[in-house]
Amino acid sequence: MNTLSVTIEGTLGRLAPQTRAVVLILFSTLCFTAMHAVIRYASTEGQVHPFEVAFFRNFFGLLAVLPFALRGRAAALRTKRLKLHAVRGCMQVFAMLMFFYALSITPLAKVSAVSFTAPLFATLGAVVFLGERVPGPAHDRLGAGFRGRHDHRPSRGHRNGSGRRAGHDLLGHLGLRHSDHQDPVAD
Repeated sequence: MNTLSVTIEGTLGRLAPQTRAVVLILFSTLCFTAMHAVIRYASTEGQVHPFEVAFFRNFFGLLAVLPFALRGRAAALRTKRLKLHAVRGCMQVFAMLMFFYALSITPLAKVSAVSFTAPLFATLGAVVFLGERVPGPAHDRLGAGFRGRHDHRPSRGHRNGSGRRAGHDLLGHLGLRHSDHQDPVAD
């Protein structure tokens, strides 16, 4: 074991798994926020084009990952689905270029706020493209997220919150509600 993993395990290993997860998520969020601030600064104050910033981010990322990838003589890079990986890579490059460009023309707080919608669209994409089922309570959260609501409790005087109604309406319009799930809003 290398010294970094021993240090992390010694420090975080004493914490409960849930607490450790929260600490790591907060650290990850801090790192991403710092990276976004540096990208914003470089592309506005430093007058470096956002695509150039993206190139150097990937270049230095490749330098950091390459020793680990080559340790197993590139066995980890072998795939039977090269075309799918190429399509995925192209989509990710496009998404990263657009995100970096957005960071250069939009306030950092607004870009961060919009990026918080990623789980909503990932859930919706999983339902539409992968046929995933969304349980009833998740309709509440999905609908509330799309409506911009921060509370998930029923509205006063209503049996079900408007977030639940919005989630059911959204999934119903898309034809994605379960047939075996009784819709409490429609009762």
